Amino acid sequence: MRKQLAFGLFLLLVPCVLNGQRYLNSGHKVEVIPDEILHIRFDCPLRPWHGFGVNYVQSAQTRDYTLYQQDYSGFSFASEENRQKVMEMIFGEDGLRPGLTKLFLDPFHEGMTKAGNDNDDPMKIDLEGYDHKSTTEWIRYFNREGLRMMREWGGSFTSIATLYSPAPWMTRQKYVLGRDADPAENYEIAEYMASWVKYLIEREGIPVKYLSLHNEGDAYYRWPRAGSNPGEDHRDYNIYWPPAQVVNFLKITREVLDANDMHEIGLSPGETQNWYRFDMWGYARAIVDDPQALDNLDLVTSHSFANTDIPNSVYYGDFRSIGQDLIHRHKPEVPVWITSRPWTDGPDFVENMRRDIYESKANGLIPWALIAGEKEWMGSGGEYNDGSMDKAFLIWKDGSMEISDRYYYFKQLSRAGQPGMHVSEVVNLDPAVGAIAFKGSDSSQKDAFVLVNKSNEKQQLTINIHGSESNDFRVYRTSEGELYKDLGLKSTRDGMMIYVCPARSVSTFFSTLH
Repeated sequence: MRKQLAFGLFLLLVPCVLNGQRYLNSGHKVEVIPDEILHIRFDCPLRPWHGFGVNYVQSAQTRDYTLYQQDYSGFSFASEENRQKVMEMIFGEDGLRPGLTKLFLDPFHEGMTKAGNDNDDPMKIDLEGYDHKSTTEWIRYFNREGLRMMREWGGSFTSIATLYSPAPWMTRQKYVLGRDADPAENYEIAEYMASWVKYLIEREGIPVKYLSLHNEGDAYYRWPRAGSNPGEDHRDYNIYWPPAQVVNFLKITREVLDANDMHEIGLSPGETQNWYRFDMWGYARAIVDDPQALDNLDLVTSHSFANTDIPNSVYYGDFRSIGQDLIHRHKPEVPVWITSRPWTDGPDFVENMRRDIYESKANGLIPWALIAGEKEWMGSGGEYNDGSMDKAFLIWKDGSMEISDRYYYFKQLSRAGQPGMHVSEVVNLDPAVGAIAFKGSDSSQKDAFVLVNKSNEKQQLTINIHGSESNDFRVYRTSEGELYKDLGLKSTRDGMMIYVCPARSVSTFFSTLH
């Protein structure tokens, strides 16, 4: 009886409680205003930083180099004056100071048929049996002369060589852009890659440290399911690299490198189009499930082409680190590089790289080619375009040149994040502003941080700086009307400063103490 009375009382009270919750309204509207507070935590390093990089692209699409000698980046028709200006703006002491470069290997280095094979023994490379010069003149110039220029002021870079496509006879289809590697030629493909690295090191003096197995070889949808034709004319040189093939080549290529006394060259599993695919399409899992492949893995690489607004599309991508984390659970020392990042509007470009660093956990970052030549890239409609996307430099057929403000936005980051530094933690309460921090790791490097105002309004920030010995920071800024402008010194008081970021701007702060 007591329980029944209690239950009845509960039923009587419930409508009153619900009515009170439903109609209670204080009448006060709270405007959401983020706290404009930022903490730069130089005292909390996250991971080593290997630097930002550059990539010169020469032959990327042409099916017959004797008929069309494609030069995507355009140095072949640039005036000598402009060529030297570009080189100085990239590799000079006051330039980008890149820490990384990437060198493609196209399909034309060992003949169109097997008659062009260097020899019958892939464990013994004969460099005289390869033509590593004809299609790579400007790639080699860009890297060789860039290295010379950097060494003049005390700098240097580290390089990665990436297979665009093997020689056509190494595919099942036996033509350029054949989809499938011919298993009977697997060791020849490994030798093809190793020979390019050997040539670059021994003949050109370029400091190649890593070899990457493929460039977007995950994109199976670029061919019919039967793989029966060479694909659309505008496609670049990729062949298809399923996860099992990547695992196999991590083992085969290590054999070939070691047999040719190239023990110091590290292996990357190739470059998926984005980190979503490296994870969800099975590449990371396939590697960790094979102990030998995992043991031979020295670097994790991917592009960062993310289309987060179309999740139901094959082109979907994001900034995840799930695949990298899986690798690191088994082999934590392996670094992560992003080896292609699309150029876009300056502040958005910098924001995307911020996400690459903090969300995808990169140790190094190389955007897509920063130089493009006029009408050298065939688009999906069959027309030739001035590059496949935005760029820093555009070279016209008459030798003249345009310099985009994207160069200066990239310089804001590349000068801050030099090789040997450490990515440091950032605490940020205002989503309109992004921040990236790099801690100097030795006495020659200055702590630096970068702010990107993504919004169309100016933003006033309270910046708290932890773990830096410097109270003064020299500030450079790029925004509308400002191109890496020197704003002079900005000082802290008790480790704090107030700074106003103009709309759509990027600002870099360099400590004045090493």
